[in-house]
Amino acid sequence: QRLNNMADSDRYKRARTDGTDGGDTAQLSAAEATQYDRQIRLWGVGAQQRIRSTRLGVVGRLNGLAAEACKNLVLAGIRSLVLADAGDATADDLSGNFLIVPDELGKKRADVIRPKLQLLNKNVDITVDTEPWASKSDLQAFVTQFDFVIVTGTSLHDMVTLNKHCRQGGVRCLCGDVYGFDGWFFADLLHHAYAVETKQRDPETGEETTTTTQHEASFVSFEEALGTSMAGRSARRLPQLFLTLRALFELTAGETKPLVPADVSEKQLETARKAALAALDVTQDTALPIARLRAFVNGLTIGLGAVAAVVGGLVAGEVIKVASAKDEPVDNLFLFEGATSLGTVERLQSKVKAAAPAPAASVSVD
Repeated sequence: QRLNNMADSDRYKRARTDGTDGGDTAQLSAAEATQYDRQIRLWGVGAQQRIRSTRLGVVGRLNGLAAEACKNLVLAGIRSLVLADAGDATADDLSGNFLIVPDELGKKRADVIRPKLQLLNKNVDITVDTEPWASKSDLQAFVTQFDFVIVTGTSLHDMVTLNKHCRQGGVRCLCGDVYGFDGWFFADLLHHAYAVETKQRDPETGEETTTTTQHEASFVSFEEALGTSMAGRSARRLPQLFLTLRALFELTAGETKPLVPADVSEKQLETARKAALAALDVTQDTALPIARLRAFVNGLTIGLGAVAAVVGGLVAGEVIKVASAKDEPVDNLFLFEGATSLGTVERLQSKVKAAAPAPAASVSVD
């Protein structure tokens, strides 16, 4: 391991000083090697090069989660970023998106956000796409131009649709959002191979050794995850935030416009609640109190900045982990309840054997 680190360091120094081919750093200029100095020392030259080749698309509403994730990934030095949002900035954006200020309301969110992200890193190619994704003549071709797609700020049904297209095209997909004090994201990484390093110190000599183990994981689609079975779990151990997400999926079925919380009746909430519990094979009627569901729905249009910072930061971290092929990824649902500052991971599985996803698209480095 020490010899590997020395070799890695030597390639890194060559890239910093003259920009010549340093093996893994062939695509890093001397200026970039200097710019990403701290990151290279943290996760190595090879990982930085793989991050540098990543093409990312962010689709939906550029909300607080998207802003936080994009900020972190632009700073990390990805190759390119497409901001695919057709909407205008509204007052709702001010509660969670730090890249939008009151003077910019009414302007295209993507046009407002792009130059601010570009200031963070001039080496990342950042473009905007203000055509509604649902209007694209070839949605499959649109998503397959990316290595990763982050979907946020849109309905769960839209997320299912976009995830299907990503899965068919071999594109890894992260879906997530922030609703009031609650935030979450789901990862469909298709089939992912990664390395985990474990450090151990000899109690007698004090010498530290590092062991690297290789792992693989297969992921289900978002649609399959929404139909997971939670039969047999006690009410206390059921993830209430996921139950509310499943109720929201029922509540918005067939809707073409964003849900207006004030227009949702108690009867609609109760119907969605029961349908969600039935779909998840949950027999405890008290597992999802109607008051919890009402509070959740009331926060749908308000994404708090503090929650967006937590969830958006973790989303960016997942992209970095997967792009660098290092460390164990979230498999597959992360839930964060801001009221208690509690974050949990649920591994959701399909009730039936899932069809094999398309292989992940290879990352090309030009």
